Amino acid sequence: ERRSARDVDLRLAALAGRLDGLAAAQVIGLDRITERAAGEIWRLRRVLGRTGLDLQRPLESGLGGPLVPIDPSPFAAAVAGTVRTLGDAQALRRLAARLPLDRPLRRDRGLASSFGPRLDPFTRGLALHTGLDLKAEMGEPAFATAPGRIVSAEPAGGYGNMVEIDHGHGVVTRFAHLARFDVRPGQWLRAGDLVGRVGSTGRSTGAHLHYETRIDGEPVDPQGFLEAGRELAEGEP
Repeated sequence: ERRSARDVDLRLAALAGRLDGLAAAQVIGLDRITERAAGEIWRLRRVLGRTGLDLQRPLESGLGGPLVPIDPSPFAAAVAGTVRTLGDAQALRRLAARLPLDRPLRRDRGLASSFGPRLDPFTRGLALHTGLDLKAEMGEPAFATAPGRIVSAEPAGGYGNMVEIDHGHGVVTRFAHLARFDVRPGQWLRAGDLVGRVGSTGRSTGAHLHYETRIDGEPVDPQGFLEAGRELAEGEP
């Protein structure tokens, strides 16, 4: 009986050793997954940071729930860390998919005017230009740069015929001086859907697309969004 009990103890010890080795291997595997996800998070934060958007706000919204303590073992801690990191990476990917990172025109003919202070084309005095004037031909199609809801599609003073799209997270895009609307207020669009046709309505000297991005009502340089979109596209496999 004594030998039998000793044999059982030895077998249990061997099994415990194998289980410890298995757990250690699993922890190493989880660490590798976490490391890859952390690298993606770093890249997305760096690229999306160019837009001027506070990245913490959309990621922290809607948090809550009961406190459920977890097993403090190394394996359980590794699982929790991996789940948390993968969740953060997924949240950033979802955010990127909602931001206006695409180009509003299919063909890039360059800029007629950039964002920021400039000489007004009518008064020749210094004025703030709140968007980009993209060179385009009369009637050329303009496309939504991210999913969103049409807030307005109507004449808007100096903007001429203007479409405003709400993309969530306080981000709005505007398409101005259009010759024609191809959307209606309240309509939901996907990225790449037709918004309207380039024109020269309103305060305009010729056919072009005035394109704006706004965060919480304040104009920001659309180039930050466009550059972020270009870099993310280049990094895709």
